[in-house]
Amino acid sequence: MENSNEFVKLLPELTGHGVISDETANTIRQYFTSGNQEIAKKPILRLNWALIVLGLFGALLIGSGVILLIAHNWDSMSRGTRTVFSLLPMLAGQSLCFFAHRFKPGQRQWQEPCAVFLSLAVASSIALIGQTYHIHGDLGRFLFTWMLLTMPLIFLMPSSATALIYAAGILFWAGSARYENPFFQPLLVLLAIPPALWFSLVYRKNHTGVDSSLMGWICGLWLFPAVMISFGDIVPGLWTIAVPGTFSIIYLTGQILFNKDLSLKANGMKLLGYWGIVISMFSLSFRDSWRHVGWDEPIREYYRGFVSLPADFLIIILILCSASLLLFLALRNNHDLELLFSIAPSIAGVCFIISSLTQGYYLQVAVINCAFLAAGALKISQGVKSGRMSTLNNGMLMIMFLILARFFDTRLSFVIRGLAFIAMGIVFLSVNVYLGRKAARQ
Repeated sequence: MENSNEFVKLLPELTGHGVISDETANTIRQYFTSGNQEIAKKPILRLNWALIVLGLFGALLIGSGVILLIAHNWDSMSRGTRTVFSLLPMLAGQSLCFFAHRFKPGQRQWQEPCAVFLSLAVASSIALIGQTYHIHGDLGRFLFTWMLLTMPLIFLMPSSATALIYAAGILFWAGSARYENPFFQPLLVLLAIPPALWFSLVYRKNHTGVDSSLMGWICGLWLFPAVMISFGDIVPGLWTIAVPGTFSIIYLTGQILFNKDLSLKANGMKLLGYWGIVISMFSLSFRDSWRHVGWDEPIREYYRGFVSLPADFLIIILILCSASLLLFLALRNNHDLELLFSIAPSIAGVCFIISSLTQGYYLQVAVINCAFLAAGALKISQGVKSGRMSTLNNGMLMIMFLILARFFDTRLSFVIRGLAFIAMGIVFLSVNVYLGRKAARQ
């Protein structure tokens, strides 16, 4: 930035000697002036997030240190003293949050650490009070109580880090309560509303900001395990629809919300959904994935009572309807979509119906393999048209892994396999050399 200012000061001398015209000098001056304004914003943004991260680590270290000091002298304390020290971290966290909310409004470097400290202090207070008065409980009840008390902090402070803690806690609670509470599925849906609401608020406020990108990654990482934990798979093979359907929802949501505003690395939902669909559809291309699949197979044990079976079908219906609605919105907004990523739930659903109506699995495997092959060919075509090596190599790797997988579950001689590998390698190198030369000419 200092070098650009020195260059701007030399412009009158350059125009005086006739090196550049006055119009060119004004254009250069305007460019560096606007450029400096943009450059000046970046260090401020980086400094702000550096302060937030440092504050979060500081809150974690202070909270951990306080807990260790109390634990060291815990056995020598009376019950009343234990109660006071159990509530003291929570009171200190509430005081810090009040100070940040009242005197530091809008300063995230204060709000985030204070909210995280208070959420951790609530957890320690619950555990210490329960240990002091011998209150019966388990991990599921502890997490459920902690998350209910932490939930308001997401909106009162506000705090994205607290939303991350809440989402992770609810997910662990669902995992522990899966076999204990038959009604945990509707509870999980209700408890998922706060982070989803916070994500919508952050997105509306600044859909290109770091908060929106972070919440996109959190929602993408959270949704798939949440669906799988809620899904009982009472009817054998319903997971073949649930898995690619969930990743399709994640992919389409990222495509609609962030496709034009964020890069692929920052668009966590699109990136996670893309690779999730690729991996799930690749796994479905094996024959073993379609053995004992369909509603004609024996129904598994109702380990969560009568709620499991209708809940599973309701989840499948919601996944298919949500994916269809998102696909309609994406097509209406003229977003570019790879065919496989938008119709993956439909392909899996058709294969599930085929498995239910027939005894074999060859037709389902053929459908999935053809769809995966078509997706790889489409990626190659897009890479050739756009000249992007990453897109081209992505498509070729998909086809290569598909052919490689078929070598392991088909009886082909080593000669045929060797010739196929040589042919794939030649095609791979030839296309890359062609695109490299094309890019060099341009």
